Amino acid sequence: MADDIGVVVGVYGKKVRVKSHRNECCDHCEARDGCRVMGGGKDMFFEVENSLNAQMGDQVKVRVSDKAFLKAIFLVYVIPMIAFIGGAFWGNTLGEPLGMDPSATAALAAFGLMGVVFAVVRVIGNRLGQKAGYKPRMVCITARAGDVQEFAPASCPSE
Repeated sequence: MADDIGVVVGVYGKKVRVKSHRNECCDHCEARDGCRVMGGGKDMFFEVENSLNAQMGDQVKVRVSDKAFLKAIFLVYVIPMIAFIGGAFWGNTLGEPLGMDPSATAALAAFGLMGVVFAVVRVIGNRLGQKAGYKPRMVCITARAGDVQEFAPASCPSE
């Protein structure tokens, strides 16, 4: 399971907004710079169901299932790469019979098919994101508002 510690920075009815620092795992990830370019910095924000009645300033442990994490990686990285390679092969194969430069058709087909797949992946990702098994969930409150040392490692009592 992928666990993270964060601080509740907003309470909205049955949901809370949690602020977390990117952890050591992010430092070793090949895509870390891409995350920062797409709006990510040192801090991450996400919403979770307030199943434990957390309040503003509480430190909480949030968990995402391995299944959901691995499926997201597969959808975002593997499927588009397969589409890119398949599109390049397909474009290269069809280029010469169509009287076009095979390299140009390979590039056009690769990027075109990958673009279509990204659009489909986005739709699938949005649908999966609505399912409870794919949402992050609050596991425990590790410290109450007055006792929080921001992003300090903490363990949950009797998980």
